[in-house]
Amino acid sequence: MKRIKVHVADNHSLILEGIKSLTKTSDIDVVGYSKNGLELIEWCNSNICDVIVLDLSMKVMNGIEVLKYFKQNQNTHNIVVFSSYLDSLFIEETLKLGAKAYLIKDDKPENLVKAITNASIGKTYFSTKIKKHLINEHIQSKGESGNLNILTELLSKKELKIVKLLVNDHNTVEIGKEMNISPSTVRSVTLKLREKFNTPTTVGLALRFAFLHDD
Repeated sequence: MKRIKVHVADNHSLILEGIKSLTKTSDIDVVGYSKNGLELIEWCNSNICDVIVLDLSMKVMNGIEVLKYFKQNQNTHNIVVFSSYLDSLFIEETLKLGAKAYLIKDDKPENLVKAITNASIGKTYFSTKIKKHLINEHIQSKGESGNLNILTELLSKKELKIVKLLVNDHNTVEIGKEMNISPSTVRSVTLKLREKFNTPTTVGLALRFAFLHDD
């Protein structure tokens, strides 16, 4: 299997050492390190890597400014944002600017490996913690916050379809027929969604997503 080449942009050397230690047990090599966004851009001008792990809080040029620079100059990079901020505005902004993943620094270490692995092949990745935060924020704003359709990013097509049908008063059997899946599969997915959003009943789950109701 091809090893994944990673560049780390973070102004804390401790983070670099932590990522290096983490990658010893995976197919990941840290091939570069920058302490600010300007150093990162200069490095990218003469080097290549598969994934950039990017902090947002850097001096000289921060992570958001780096993402904007790459987008404005049509520089395509697979970027995993690795930040201290669990903030929906930051998360949505970085995704709109082309980041493949957003993780916070107290997330599970193995999630960083998953994010890097997914990003290396152009796929997005969201840990459970990030998914819960973003969807709860989206629900509280009745689906009106931001321009990014968070639900289609964070829920699978199957999950989103089941939620929409539940909200529009379809029962388990009807959903199964509509989606050509078994009622037990519908119940299984619904149970996982209830656990994810801490709702003890299916009715409660439907109420949380009430803004998806067809008028």
